Amino acid sequence: MVLYHNKGTQGMDATIELILDPKQTFTMASPAPTSIENGKYTWLIPALSPNSGGEIYIACKISPPPAVNNGDTLRMSATILPVEDDITPAHNLAKLNQVVTGSYDPNDKQESNGGIITPGQLTAGEDLNYLIRFQNTGTDTAFTVVVRDTLPANVLPATLQMISASHNYRFEMKNDRQLSWTFDDILLVDSNKNEPLSHGYIAYRIKPVLTLAVGDTVFNSASIYFDYNLPVITNNEFTVVKDLLALPVKLSYFRGLRSGEENRLSWEIETQSQFSHFEVERSSDGKSYMSLGKIKLNKERKHKYAFIDAAPLEPVNYYRLKMIDIDGRFEYSPVVRLHHSVSRDLSVA
Repeated sequence: MVLYHNKGTQGMDATIELILDPKQTFTMASPAPTSIENGKYTWLIPALSPNSGGEIYIACKISPPPAVNNGDTLRMSATILPVEDDITPAHNLAKLNQVVTGSYDPNDKQESNGGIITPGQLTAGEDLNYLIRFQNTGTDTAFTVVVRDTLPANVLPATLQMISASHNYRFEMKNDRQLSWTFDDILLVDSNKNEPLSHGYIAYRIKPVLTLAVGDTVFNSASIYFDYNLPVITNNEFTVVKDLLALPVKLSYFRGLRSGEENRLSWEIETQSQFSHFEVERSSDGKSYMSLGKIKLNKERKHKYAFIDAAPLEPVNYYRLKMIDIDGRFEYSPVVRLHHSVSRDLSVA
């Protein structure tokens, strides 16, 4: 979905350009593109008046494994033109790094950087762009939906900006950190009666603090209340500060699989020059990690590695790799989340 909005004081004709990942196959969009040329999808938006906007829904297919696998990242971008004379030209470009996952909960939280933000992005003042999605999977219409989100300490509340929401809402912020969106009389139909109309969303942007260092993590989740039911807690969304040029090793993939009573991790690197070893780390909450063991450089099996956790935690395990070179420098992999009770329930943050 592409969201666009004219926050200026003058109306203008706008053009939206979308570039998909080569691994995606475009199937449809609403509204349909004005033109498609060389992998670029273009929409002409005439007379976009001040303080108005809209949405473009895009449907794509991706190829099954081995062409696309869990843990792969799909990279997309959208641009709204013209950029000239725009007060905030950085907001005219949106990028989405979408990590491929298996089965998912329709009530979730995502951040557009795909789990990684670089020191350069921090210095440039780039935003964290969050999308909270919710769906009524109950047995009757929901009359009121409330979404609550407590901001972590390493973001700046004063920089919070709403991007869009699916329905009319009331917004409230308490103590600079406690956010609340209330959708009164939303009349959100249940998914059994009308699946397309059972969904809703909130999109906002916020800046992280500039003092974040490599290895620091911005994590957050949301609670979604449907009428008088207990809250649905979304996933913990992780964005790690990572210097992509820090080590002479490049991780091709890092995957996890529930197998019987064990969790099996596997990964592959493209190069291992000047590299020392891996440390496999595990967490029960995605915040505090402990080392499970060290994996030395493997020359016989080229660049493929594996690790078995024979005693996983209940109910969920977060895994990451600490990749260390011969000089002692290190960086972390994306995080793999495996539920102990559900086979093949995997996501990468």
